[in-house]
Amino acid sequence: CRARALLRRKLYQAHRTGIPGPQLAGTAKVKSPGWREITLHGKLIHLAGIANAYARKLTVRLININCLMVFEKETIQQPPNPRCSYNDSKDSSPEKGKDRRSKLPLTIQLFQGEDNDDSDDGRGRGEMMRVKLTPVMTVGLTENGKVILKNLLFDISGCSGTFTVQNRELECTQEIKERVGTSKVLVLLSGGVDATVCTALLNRALNQGQVIAVHIDNGFMRKRECQSVEGALKKLGIQVKQNLKMTTSPEEKRKIIGITFVKIANEVVGEMNLKPEEVFLAQGTLWPDLIESASLVAKLIRKLREEGKVIAPLKDFHQDEVRILGREFGLPEEFVSRHPFPGPSLAIRVICAEEPYICKDFPETNNILKIVADFFASVIKPHTLLQRVKACTTEEAQEKLVQITSLHSLNAFLLPVKTVGVRGDCRSYSYVCGISSKDEPDWESPIFLARLIPRLCHNINRVVYIFGPPVKEPPTEVTPTFLTTGVLTTLRQADFEAHNVLRESGYAGKVSQMPVILTPLHFDRDPLQKHPSCQRAMVIRTFITSDFMTGIPGTLGIEIPVEVVLKTVTEIKKIPGISQIMYNLTSKLPATTE
Repeated sequence: CRARALLRRKLYQAHRTGIPGPQLAGTAKVKSPGWREITLHGKLIHLAGIANAYARKLTVRLININCLMVFEKETIQQPPNPRCSYNDSKDSSPEKGKDRRSKLPLTIQLFQGEDNDDSDDGRGRGEMMRVKLTPVMTVGLTENGKVILKNLLFDISGCSGTFTVQNRELECTQEIKERVGTSKVLVLLSGGVDATVCTALLNRALNQGQVIAVHIDNGFMRKRECQSVEGALKKLGIQVKQNLKMTTSPEEKRKIIGITFVKIANEVVGEMNLKPEEVFLAQGTLWPDLIESASLVAKLIRKLREEGKVIAPLKDFHQDEVRILGREFGLPEEFVSRHPFPGPSLAIRVICAEEPYICKDFPETNNILKIVADFFASVIKPHTLLQRVKACTTEEAQEKLVQITSLHSLNAFLLPVKTVGVRGDCRSYSYVCGISSKDEPDWESPIFLARLIPRLCHNINRVVYIFGPPVKEPPTEVTPTFLTTGVLTTLRQADFEAHNVLRESGYAGKVSQMPVILTPLHFDRDPLQKHPSCQRAMVIRTFITSDFMTGIPGTLGIEIPVEVVLKTVTEIKKIPGISQIMYNLTSKLPATTE
């Protein structure tokens, strides 16, 4: 994201000032407003396979900064152009070319052309294809990921490292002054660090009385959250106006909370007799999506957006950079260093359900998990699904599986709840895999399984380890769970106890975030008995990241001591109504942070 922001800014400034950059085969020009084609040195070039208008524009800009990757699609049968080397597939039928991501040629050549070169894209057909680089996947999860990005930005693209927090702070301050002028700015405070730093930045840039901060207790805040937010802002001299069920869908919960915030914003504008044409709405980084989702009922928000009066000062900042700004603004260290908190608050940390999530693929997926958990025995007595597991794993991974399952007695199974993850560029909602064992594992083994299982089963978003003795009867029912007072009180207390243990151990600053999630699962209940499912289970997620774009779970015994987590488990289990504690083992991606 930083790479894209840097490139966007550099290219935009070059476009505004008319300064030409280094070029590849001439200058690309837009043909029409709804364009899928460009004119390059007088030739018409089709941007084949690039469906998104933003991606097409970025592709054209990348051409003009001398950085282009060209490849040959399998479905095209023609002799290769000497400027673009590739390995053609044995089967080049159209049916075999549908999956562009997994069936690309093996060799991709990066090339640079001369300014007066009249050639097209290197394929001789006037069509251009794009190779997608995802920088967020390289940082933190790939070895030498930062070196890859550094080489791309500075060595290949010729960019300079002037995109600093200090420079952007000055730019943000200047932009706020120019856009807002003497108007009022309404800030809806969610309670997180992002929104609070956004308010502090606005307060620094504008005169006293221009910033109206509204903190709304939506009922889903953490314990003592509202007092902490109000105290931090009062130290900066900002006056805060403080105001202020049955939904199971995560997206619906987000929309409802967003709509509530927007309605209150409308009320505040009316109560203070503010004129809509003289009001700006400020958004922290956590809230744009929520306000967008509520736009169907938000006349004020739509009007402000249409008039260009929605301002997002922190749009180019990441969490670590927001904290640097917060310290510079004088916010208390205990507030700035707090773990991030989602805009919808505790509402999305409750997995609501009225009935179990069990689809047609549930039994088959469970069988695959049994093979993985007991791979050593499965190899000796092959199962029909064993070949499927082998086909999706490398020999090295299979050897590792044999080693792990020969040393530890593991049990893996699906849990009948739906959680959020990421597949491709979209959110996905699917199963959770639970792992239990007779003895305490070495903890690197469950992490390995958590990386492997979502690759084998694309209908699994997360893998969790279940503390305590092995689970004999995995839950197949759920405890009806909604955003009720009792449920939120239980979660709020569990979150409070978990973070107390983390602070007392001195590891609060070493773990980037530790969400505590409530699930509607009642473990260790005899299914033959007629007692209904009535208890719930908690999930602890220690998250290690530098920028919150990607991240890994904290490995017990390495990033965080086993004793700290076990003490957390003990404290949470004291809360009535908790049947079991689980530990999230999944990286981001395929799981999300929360």
